[in-house]
Amino acid sequence: FLTVNTMKITIACVGKLKEKYLTAAMDEYVKRLQSFCKLELISINEEKMPQEPSEAEREQVLEKETQRLLSIIPEHSYVILLDLQGKQITSPELAEKMDALAVQGVSHITFVIGGAFGYTDALRKKADFRWSFSKLTFTHQMIRVLLGLKTEPKPDDAADALAAALCLAFHAGPAQEEYRIR
Repeated sequence: FLTVNTMKITIACVGKLKEKYLTAAMDEYVKRLQSFCKLELISINEEKMPQEPSEAEREQVLEKETQRLLSIIPEHSYVILLDLQGKQITSPELAEKMDALAVQGVSHITFVIGGAFGYTDALRKKADFRWSFSKLTFTHQMIRVLLGLKTEPKPDDAADALAAALCLAFHAGPAQEEYRIR
């Protein structure tokens, strides 16, 4: 993962971090990643879901969010979709994958994180790789403790920091507006 410091990484997600401690944690992981890549976070608003939606209402919300996510995925980027049915990989495997993509000439990777209710198959079809983050659910506090670095970052640490940033974005609450962090 050290060889990809010219790599651009976009995180495209639904929702926005609201709590200050979560945004502080996200800022920390963005800072850690700066020497490894150029990172951009693009967030879209979460669609309003009725209290007890019909299947048609649920599908309509998923379609709207999916189309908006597809519209913010940068053209020509390698798309990694966080998907419960995707492949689970370790931090070293993520680092190896990033290195391999860089060797293949990939200069832009987009990680896509759907909303609380998921997304349609159109997003799965767009994905170059589907990644299941974990079968486990971690709280933000646990991720912060697990990823606390006390020494000089190593390639796997960069992969872990990216994973933490993705996890924080994945657990974001509803967004108030579209925003970008550069």
